[in-house]
Amino acid sequence: MPGVIKPEDFSSRVTDPNRHRWTLGTIEHVVTAMKGRPALVEVDNRTGCSFTGEIVGYSSSGSRNPGARLHFVSDIGGGSATWYLLSEVGVIVDMTPHGNAKWDALRMASNARMAALDAARAKVTDADPYAGTWEITAGGFGRYHVHRTLPDEKSYAGKSWEITLS
Repeated sequence: MPGVIKPEDFSSRVTDPNRHRWTLGTIEHVVTAMKGRPALVEVDNRTGCSFTGEIVGYSSSGSRNPGARLHFVSDIGGGSATWYLLSEVGVIVDMTPHGNAKWDALRMASNARMAALDAARAKVTDADPYAGTWEITAGGFGRYHVHRTLPDEKSYAGKSWEITLS
């Protein structure tokens, strides 16, 4: 049974503004998990137009994902390589018979978020590095923004770290 991968698989918060969109932070783990596997990619999330082929990579043309793209080699037309805007990409389907790319990608994303959180907690100088509310935002290319708010602080007054994982 093929595994369907959706952007909302990577966020359990219903208030997340990027819950239903691919971002560099979510697609990077899918690309890693899907390397070398046949895929079906919905390339126009409004019409359902989709192609089969192989996901090759991803890129960004600027900050905050304005031109983030997914690199895809289609089975149609002799293996033509195409870049699709992440804003246009819908679901991605792992076409291997027992496709587990979804679970591999989710595990990689979870491990990377925990590594970023551990790196930020190591930089905390007060008595309890576990106190407060922690938020982690994936930025793509191994970059994470970690924000901590203590119980007696306003959410905008917390401390933030930019963590890059190699």
